[in-house]
Amino acid sequence: MTDITHRNLDVNGIRMHLIEAGEAPLVLLLRGFLETAYPYRHQVAALAEAGFHAVAPDQRGHS
Repeated sequence: MTDITHRNLDVNGIRMHLIEAGEAPLVLLLRGFLETAYPYRHQVAALAEAGFHAVAPDQRGHS
């Protein structure tokens, strides 16, 4: 089983959480607003095992 890494990045004054696993080439998984990366945890692991660097950020919403 592939280990998924959780990271927080400071981007343009906001802190973003993402999950990632694997090596290049990059596959970016995006969800709609107000959604987290959590539902993509199985796809991130499967893509990493297939030889990709899968990244799924939490998508920030608006109020």
